[in-house]
Amino acid sequence: MVIGPTCPVQRPGQSCVRPYEAWISIRREPAGTVIARVRSAANGRFTVRLGVGRYLLEPRGGLPFPRAHPQTISVRRNRFTAVTIRFDSGIR
Repeated sequence: MVIGPTCPVQRPGQSCVRPYEAWISIRREPAGTVIARVRSAANGRFTVRLGVGRYLLEPRGGLPFPRAHPQTISVRRNRFTAVTIRFDSGIR
């Protein structure tokens, strides 16, 4: 997970995105049942073991910021599924 922008003015060569630590609820699709909650580490990474199927990832943000949109993912047998969740910091 990442959050950005993290600086009011981005200069050439400067990154205004950084890792972000937050909670994610994971729902089985299409039933919508929450099957897991996971928190990313300080480096923004998280792992969770899921069975084959479709899931909705719901990142928990603040009111109104930071915020991130839910994402639907598909998990295949014997595969990792890479996901990048982008939080909007609200800095404009």
